[in-house]
Amino acid sequence: MKRRVVLAEDHNILRQGLTKIVASLPDCEVVGEARDGVEAIRVVEECEPDLIIIDLLMPQLNGVDAIGALRSRRQKLKIMVLTAYKDEQYVMAAFRAGADAYLLKDDSKQVLIAAIRKVFEEKKYISPFLACDYDAGFLDGDINTRCPPAATLTTRERQVLELIARGHTTKQISGILSIAVKTVSTHRTNLMRKLNLNGISKLTAYALRRETATGGTE
Repeated sequence: MKRRVVLAEDHNILRQGLTKIVASLPDCEVVGEARDGVEAIRVVEECEPDLIIIDLLMPQLNGVDAIGALRSRRQKLKIMVLTAYKDEQYVMAAFRAGADAYLLKDDSKQVLIAAIRKVFEEKKYISPFLACDYDAGFLDGDINTRCPPAATLTTRERQVLELIARGHTTKQISGILSIAVKTVSTHRTNLMRKLNLNGISKLTAYALRRETATGGTE
């Protein structure tokens, strides 16, 4: 028996592309489409799907509120977010509302398929672009109470992390931010502690992954 999938996306071209990807899977079929949050709830009620792939920004009812409404009505429904938003506040809001997966529109077809497989295995999934911001056990823990390590960073720590990603030394960071070398070292130590990273090399690797994922926009 094929898994039934509903697509909730207000952009026609993207929705058509998603339809092709889902239809290419031998065990899945698209049984309904929605162009806004209110319609998404109605279509789910009518089609009784196993999975809904939903955007966060839609007319009439935003994705987070739609997810909450869907989760309260259908506990077994798998809910996958597909959005352009990378900010932690959106990730946290989606998971707290009841999402099982959070993907970005920059993700590949292969990532989308992998996410579909994971949620049907009763596992949660997050975009590889965002995974470096969350510890290994985040998705297995209590989403309502746990916080990703990156969310605990101060503005200054984020600045230091960004400069580390760009290859600056401690002395150079000191000059750029107009703070003491010792203060930069303290920030490095705090970053490693908060991010659960053991050693400067791992901190540097993390900083590079984060810079790549965010495009250096933070």
